Amino acid sequence: MAPRAFRPRSSRGALAALASAVLAACCASSLLAAGRPGVSTAGVFSVRDWRLKGEVGADSWKTSATYSLEGGHAVKIAATGVQGNVNDVGAGFDFKSPGRAPDVGVAAAFKPKTGYISYRARLSKRLDKHPAMPAVAATITDKSVALETSLKRQMNSGLTLQTSLQLPYTFKQGSIDPVLTTEASYPVAGGKFVGTMSSQGPKKTRWAAKFSQF
Repeated sequence: MAPRAFRPRSSRGALAALASAVLAACCASSLLAAGRPGVSTAGVFSVRDWRLKGEVGADSWKTSATYSLEGGHAVKIAATGVQGNVNDVGAGFDFKSPGRAPDVGVAAAFKPKTGYISYRARLSKRLDKHPAMPAVAATITDKSVALETSLKRQMNSGLTLQTSLQLPYTFKQGSIDPVLTTEASYPVAGGKFVGTMSSQGPKKTRWAAKFSQF
């Protein structure tokens, strides 16, 4: 049975305040974890690698710079535009927790033409040592709040199965529409075949399949 949407009684302001408080607390715990005994912070913001990317079309362009830091952290700066005008500029930072605290990702974008600022903050943690590799995540943006959980299992045959459940709450609609996604991947002929099924509501089931070479 496909998941159904329902409307909670909580207001947008209360949800945003609660989500912000949770994100702030977890961000603080992640940063404090780096200062615990036995957890090294040397070189935590040293640049390990960097990559520049740019695309130009008939009347549009986009560019980005990604800096990989020691410890698995990353910084990204990007911009898009049309001809000589800039549509938006953005920046993001991913912090990988060295301990049990969750990983943290934050990003923001600014549209010069309208002055609109969008933001995104995400907390996530995966237990790689567990056979099912369970993961939990919480994301807040300027338009929604979402909780997510997933399980991932790698079989001896090379087959990888992953199931995830998302509970996104959209401020404008004031409802939660659960999304259940199942993905299977298998190495084939020097590449990987990936099949995905996503269900959102009784009439929103999607199938997709793709093949990519290594």
